Amino acid sequence: MNNDAQKKLIEKWSKLVDKLVDQTRSGSLQWAESAKSNEYILNVGDNNIKLGSAQNRDEQVLYYVRIENGFGEVVEQFDDEDLDGVMAKPYPENYFGKLEDLHSKVRRQVTGADEILDEILEWLQENEPIPF
Repeated sequence: MNNDAQKKLIEKWSKLVDKLVDQTRSGSLQWAESAKSNEYILNVGDNNIKLGSAQNRDEQVLYYVRIENGFGEVVEQFDDEDLDGVMAKPYPENYFGKLEDLHSKVRRQVTGADEILDEILEWLQENEPIPF
């Protein structure tokens, strides 16, 4: 792939990540758990976007995005290292930071962590011991 084509591809990847971050933050995207541990899936028409974390060769965490067509075939895959290798920015503005934050928000959405925390706090408030 020539440099211009590679640059356009990376721009598309970064635009996709930015849109996923924004629309997940606004609550307009509904993610679900994938069959794989620590991976989440978003249905987009007949296609899927999977967001997950793994370890790189140095055993450090990396975040990946995998795009599958309607037949479950991987048609595109990239990770934060692919983006940050070209578009170097400091943490948390870099793509490691963006994908880490997105992964965390998606995990909280899928697990219902915020609702569970609210329920626990409400229960604790209602069952607080009465001082003498």
